[in-house]
Amino acid sequence: MLAAQNAVESPQSSPTKSAMGFVPVLPVVPPRVASTRGNKDDARVPSPFAGWNFPPSKEFDSNETSPTLLNAPLQVDEPISPTRPNFALRHSSDKKVDEKAHSPSIAEELGHHPPPSPPPPAAPRWWHRIPIISWCFEVLATHFNPLFILGVFNIRSYFWPLSLQKAAYMIVYLSIIVVMVTTAQIYHWGDGVFHVLKGTVWPLMVVLICLDPVTAVYYSSIAPVRPLLAQSCRPDWEDKEVYELQMASKELQQGRDLATIGAPALVDSNTRDTALIIPCHDSELETTELVLASALRLFPPQNIFVVENGRSAVPPNRIFQALVHAIHPEINYIWSCYGNKNIAEYVGASAAHRFKYIATIDDDVILPANFSAPAHLIDDKTKGVCFPIVAVPDQPDGSKSIFVQWQEIEYKFTGLLKAAERAHGGVCFPHGAGSFWERETFLKVLRRVDLVFYADDLKKGLACMELDVTLSIEHQSPIETVVPLSFAGLPLPNYWTQRVRSWEMSRHTLYWTWFRNMLRWNTKQRFWTVLTHKFILFYALFVNVMDWLRLPAIIIFSFDPYPFWLVSGPLLVLPILPSLILRYWKSRSAGRVDLRNDLMACLTLPIYKIMYNVCSVAGLLRTFFTYYPNRRRIPTIPELEKLTGDARPFWLDERFSENPGFLADEADSILIVVEDAVAAEKGVMAVVDAPHVEAVVP
Repeated sequence: MLAAQNAVESPQSSPTKSAMGFVPVLPVVPPRVASTRGNKDDARVPSPFAGWNFPPSKEFDSNETSPTLLNAPLQVDEPISPTRPNFALRHSSDKKVDEKAHSPSIAEELGHHPPPSPPPPAAPRWWHRIPIISWCFEVLATHFNPLFILGVFNIRSYFWPLSLQKAAYMIVYLSIIVVMVTTAQIYHWGDGVFHVLKGTVWPLMVVLICLDPVTAVYYSSIAPVRPLLAQSCRPDWEDKEVYELQMASKELQQGRDLATIGAPALVDSNTRDTALIIPCHDSELETTELVLASALRLFPPQNIFVVENGRSAVPPNRIFQALVHAIHPEINYIWSCYGNKNIAEYVGASAAHRFKYIATIDDDVILPANFSAPAHLIDDKTKGVCFPIVAVPDQPDGSKSIFVQWQEIEYKFTGLLKAAERAHGGVCFPHGAGSFWERETFLKVLRRVDLVFYADDLKKGLACMELDVTLSIEHQSPIETVVPLSFAGLPLPNYWTQRVRSWEMSRHTLYWTWFRNMLRWNTKQRFWTVLTHKFILFYALFVNVMDWLRLPAIIIFSFDPYPFWLVSGPLLVLPILPSLILRYWKSRSAGRVDLRNDLMACLTLPIYKIMYNVCSVAGLLRTFFTYYPNRRRIPTIPELEKLTGDARPFWLDERFSENPGFLADEADSILIVVEDAVAAEKGVMAVVDAPHVEAVVP
């Protein structure tokens, strides 16, 4: 310990403190004059390292920069040298380091020749010089990755690893195919069915193509649209609380400053009674920083509950917890040893027993400045409130491609549908990105749904119907959510993985639940509310049936494509109509500029509809060839609580009522012991300052 203090107090070595501790400190070398690399006429300044013999170091590499908490790209103000730790670093939104900030490596300082420069780029091909062809190649490269497409059609993934359940399903499917092919060859019923379906191609195509745009025109016409809220919260000047963000100012998206986002906020009574729950799993640190910064502008830090969940008894590391506490030490951090979003929300709601309301958002949702807790919409019948969502790309500049704009139009129509449902009795299903609940009702809803990851928003809405409660929508405070940038390209998740492997597949796993709730009469609701819910459930079932009809339609049109284009060609332009209504009517009547869409995105929307239909059919096939053969029954929350000797329902532990984050605290103590043992073995003095461990190399 004394050696560590001497190392800290030494005037020749001023330790540079990183986000997680101290970095090794070496003697400071006097500043050198910038080298004249590349200019043969100027004499090179002799290096102060000439004649020195550098042993290999594991802490620093000549091509690496000092590690930071967020591992954010660094822009260097001074030349970086491994023997000069007192260089100035600042975060930058640009991932590229300025070329002027390049410093000579150790090999160059010792007089070795620099590595050869890369060869000049090859001359562009002739097709790159034609704009339209170059644009087509760029679109194909952006939205279609060959390796990903090969992985989609990898037949081995559907059979391996092989289990008895999967083998039984595959045998049943193969038997059905063999029986159909054999009977068709013997009795020739295939030709008759083919001619019958081909004769009904007109009504079939009208239903498949026209139903969605016609219903969109209807509910967008009757949906009430109100102006956006002007201020973030209603101030209460008699009892206000001021919270400041305790961290350095950094540049954020669109030039916003972190200190500005975390500026003092006036908290109203509804916000003081609301707990914000943020379930996290493998979350990006930079995105989490933005989410918490926007939340601190609206909520007190004591009202924020960050629930990180995974499949281990303790957190694998303390990086995420250190980030949360570095943003504000009073934010509640909880580790959930059960890797499930519904469990994380249940744990957060159980820990927030002092609050009356619960607001939950995903770990990539940045709350808008005009967000306000809509507690005024909660009454005896309405126990939850959902928010419309806005599509934003995961890009630093925030520019929206036409593919992102297509998804944004889809999200806007979903918000209009929920507004129309509210006008006719109540919203059926909340958005998974964010919602607002009465706490007791939220706990009851989570106890009724299963713990399967898919379709958690649909299951919550169905649970509300079983509890005879309704939902509302606060469409004056839309929240942002990140959307895929490509159809089947990189980075992941792309549109195919989001829709086929999650959204569209999950729709086909709820047949019995939808049918059961459609036949059940909610006696505690108003008559028109019940009829609205039954119609929405019937429409959801009919959409699933249309996915089944698309399969024979595709087979028929593959043999004779002429009637397909003859019939569907004029009908494919129908999705343009509701988008134009939204652009020129609904947005202008309410003064909502945010609802206006780009004209080119509106005119090309039929292309997006074709892509969506392809994903719908693929999701149907994946349901029966991947989901059901690999399905495992997962116990619900009440069933988990009845298990004896199971550590997963840790919220039943006596320590949880006093300290909901006790698992993370135990992890801290375990890591401290491990780090002390490792430090003693390596001869490194460890200065323990719980919950952080700071190591100083003497």
